[in-house]
Amino acid sequence: MVTSQRPIIVHHHLFKNAGSTLDSILARHFKKTWQAFDLPSRAVGSLKPEELADFLTPRPHLQAISTHQAKLLSTQIPGYRYYPLVFLRHPLDRIASVYAYLKRLPEHDLREHVLMAKRHSLADFIKWRLDVRFGATIRNFQTSMLCNDHINLTYKQVANNDLEVAKGNISALKFFGLVEHFDASIEAMKQYLSPQFGAIDLEYAVQNRNENRNPSLHRRLDELLQSLGSSLYAELERANAFDMALYHHAEKLFITRGLLS
Repeated sequence: MVTSQRPIIVHHHLFKNAGSTLDSILARHFKKTWQAFDLPSRAVGSLKPEELADFLTPRPHLQAISTHQAKLLSTQIPGYRYYPLVFLRHPLDRIASVYAYLKRLPEHDLREHVLMAKRHSLADFIKWRLDVRFGATIRNFQTSMLCNDHINLTYKQVANNDLEVAKGNISALKFFGLVEHFDASIEAMKQYLSPQFGAIDLEYAVQNRNENRNPSLHRRLDELLQSLGSSLYAELERANAFDMALYHHAEKLFITRGLLS
């Protein structure tokens, strides 16, 4: 006997990977059938499938949710047909964007990492945040979120096997996006979701935009090198070697699938 499965879109909101913009698209289109879901006082990467099921079961009206806390495949639960949305971004550019975003937060936000960004240079912030006690926060963050374990980012130390799992997971997805090719990604997302959820309004306004951001990725990376110096820049590259490999893997897939004109 074949039982029907409830279709559910799960946006894995990776911090500073255009997640707020994607949330705005989902919220405008799905309205009351979209909801953000993160458990209070829980670390990024720690959400388990049964916790998502506990949230969804009493809310049968929901068609889409967004969460910062679920790793890519940790949301596959019995009785649901899972439509994951995940965007990748050049890892070093993402880290520079994290710093710029934290500096823009209101003065009343007294969290430690916010204060460190506001009070210190980009170089000093990165030196501080690269400490291993912060786990994967700016060390191979995307690889950590796309592997299959439930180790939260505070404690996650990424290994070779995590990279291979993450690459396999990305390869198996019918859809993923790249921040650097956002318009092409959104168009691909439409083709991915429309057979199940109907035509989706793709009009959007970029959220959390840094008005001083150079439009060229190459120039932004050059600016980052100038800000950090060659030694710290190289250290940041080494700390994100798995993320760099994952990003290049995803970029090749994106091209192979004909998503760039």
